[in-house]
Amino acid sequence: MSPLTADFKPRDRSFGISANPVRHWWGGDQPLTAIGDAFSVMLPAGERFFIQSLLHYEKRIEDPALKAALREFCRQEAFHTREHEDYNNGLRRLGYDVDRMEVRVKRALKLAHGPMQRLYVTCALEHLTTTFAATFLANNEWYDTAEGAYARLWRWHALEELEHRAVALDVANTVTGNWSAWRRYRTRIAIFNAAVFLIAVAFLRNLADLARQDGVKVGPVYFARIFWRLFGRPGLFRKSFWRFLTYYKPGFAPAREHDPAFIRAWQARIEAEALQAD
Repeated sequence: MSPLTADFKPRDRSFGISANPVRHWWGGDQPLTAIGDAFSVMLPAGERFFIQSLLHYEKRIEDPALKAALREFCRQEAFHTREHEDYNNGLRRLGYDVDRMEVRVKRALKLAHGPMQRLYVTCALEHLTTTFAATFLANNEWYDTAEGAYARLWRWHALEELEHRAVALDVANTVTGNWSAWRRYRTRIAIFNAAVFLIAVAFLRNLADLARQDGVKVGPVYFARIFWRLFGRPGLFRKSFWRFLTYYKPGFAPAREHDPAFIRAWQARIEAEALQAD
C-alpha cells in the first residue's frame, strides 16, 4: 500500500449553494463559470460510480490500512456527492436543465462493463480529478473573483481529492496482484484513454447546453472562448497537462506525485476556513 494512502479524513462540510445560487459566479465570466458548472454536473453520478466500484472489492482487501482507507475514501466521496447535488440543485433553480446533462454522464459511465473495468475507470477519473485539484490549489488566485461559497466548496473538494489520490489505484493493484506488470499497465492505459475521451465528449456537450441556456450562441467563436480559458488564460488545462501525463508512466504511483508539505498547508487552511465559518 502507498505510504500516504491513509493520510486523510472526511470533512462533513456544507456550503448551502442551492439556497443562494449565483449565475456566472466566477467573476461574471460565462465561459469560465460554465466550465466549473459542467464539472459539478458530472460529479454526483461519477462519485457514486467510484464508491460502488471500490466497495465491490472491499472483501478482497486484506490489508487493514487499505481497507480503512477505502472506507474513508467512500465517506469523503459521499460528502462530495451531497454538496454537488446541492450545487446542481442551485443550477436547477437558475433554470438550467441539469437532468438532461446528467444523463450524458451516466450513459458514458455505463459503457464500462464488469467490476474490473469499472475499477479502472475509477482509477482513470480519480487521476483526472486529482490533476485538476492540484492545479486549482496551486493557482488559488484564480478564485479571487469567485463568489465565496463556490470558492470554498471547490477548495475543500480539491484538497480531499489530493488526500485520497492513491486509494483507487492501490485497490486495483491489490486485486490484480496475480497479473503481470505489462497486463496491468496496458489495461490501465487503454481504459484511461477510453474514459477520458467519453467524459470529454459529455463535458463539451454539457458546456454547449449551459451556453444555450444562458442565451449564448454556440459555435466556433464560443468554443474559441472556452479554448482560451482552458489553454490560454487562466489556462485550466494547460497548467494541468504535465500532471495529466504522469498517468502514462509505467511505475505511476499517485502518492509520490504530489508534495506532502503542499497538502499539509492546504489541510491547515481548510481547517481554518471551517473555524471561521462556524
